[in-house]
Amino acid sequence: VSTQSTGTTVEQVPNTRLDLRRGVCKPPSGCPRDQECLVNTAEVASTALELRALSLSLHNVDYFVRVNSSASRLLSQAPPDGLVPGFINMKNWQYQASGGSYHAGPGIDSYYDYLLKQWLQSNKTAVRYRDAYLVAVRGIASRLVSRSQNFTVLGQSSGDDYNSEMHHLTCFIPGMLALGYHSGMPRWHLTLAEHLMRTCYYMVVSQPTGLSPETVYFDDSQLYTVNSQNVLRPEVAESLFLLHSVTGNPSYREWGWHIFQGYERSSRLCSGYSGLYDTQSSNYLYRIDRMESGFLSGTLKYLYLLFSDFDKRLLDNWLFNCHGHMLWKHAIPSSLTY
Repeated sequence: VSTQSTGTTVEQVPNTRLDLRRGVCKPPSGCPRDQECLVNTAEVASTALELRALSLSLHNVDYFVRVNSSASRLLSQAPPDGLVPGFINMKNWQYQASGGSYHAGPGIDSYYDYLLKQWLQSNKTAVRYRDAYLVAVRGIASRLVSRSQNFTVLGQSSGDDYNSEMHHLTCFIPGMLALGYHSGMPRWHLTLAEHLMRTCYYMVVSQPTGLSPETVYFDDSQLYTVNSQNVLRPEVAESLFLLHSVTGNPSYREWGWHIFQGYERSSRLCSGYSGLYDTQSSNYLYRIDRMESGFLSGTLKYLYLLFSDFDKRLLDNWLFNCHGHMLWKHAIPSSLTY
């Protein structure tokens, strides 16, 4: 964890840019030092599980203490409805919204996921994360979820305005809700997860390639593509794995198989798998000449687990971080608190 110095104190702010050659932190791209420096909320939030696990594995409390500082600051400034903006000012820890819009997609996603998982990582002792998670889910359900005749959509809210544009990235939410239900959260969390999962799956099967676009827009009866790229993201596969693990519903395996066939048909090359510029066409001219690491660490891993008959205690003893890496749930020494 790199830190940002503020006057005579050092706030435990994970910095998103580090000059390894000189060993110094750099402001985010395009952020002059004499102006506000903003980092994504998700980037700050998504160090918590990893650094606490590292601290426990190395028997070094330093990482644990550092991440507790940043996690506490995040919680203390969360709004009453639990929905956080997409940016944090590195100099003063103030949340800052982009265009006044709230959503659960890029730049915010893992903040919500890690509220639940920090509670689970603490063996359910850190109740402040559980409470913050419950508030956030209520906020998501009341302000970001809309229902029509055909779809349950996880969109965006700006004041009294609602936008039913939905990111593929937000499809981690059904899995998060299912894991929460498995861990003792209310039954309606699972019901919402199942409805959102159907929408996420429709984003897949609506495309000729069998792969979901990055962003879509819904009206009452139809889906429209906004950003037709696919970069091999793991979120749909992750949620299918978790929902199948929790419910045992075989439909989720069938949906996962359809997704895998889409990758085989539209993305597979002799040297790996390629993202697509346009999910409407599998023409090689529209392939992205890149395979994201998350396709191996997340997408294929979750599909493998979805199709395998693993020990169901996996969900009780391990946590998956936001990149699909597995972290053991250590016993927490009495000298350390969340």
